[in-house]
Amino acid sequence: MPVLRMLGVAFQGSQWGYAATLSTAMSLITVVLTIVVVFIKRGDKADVKSL
Repeated sequence: MPVLRMLGVAFQGSQWGYAATLSTAMSLITVVLTIVVVFIKRGDKADVKSL
């Protein structure tokens, strides 16, 4: 849904700056969530090795 909103703002509304802000925010959120998942998965593997 956020991608469709971004594309609608860019191409239908011609608000390129706002669309760029939306895409940057979406990219940052994706990177942060990916880092969190990687650290959680690493923690799970460390616990399994100690058993």
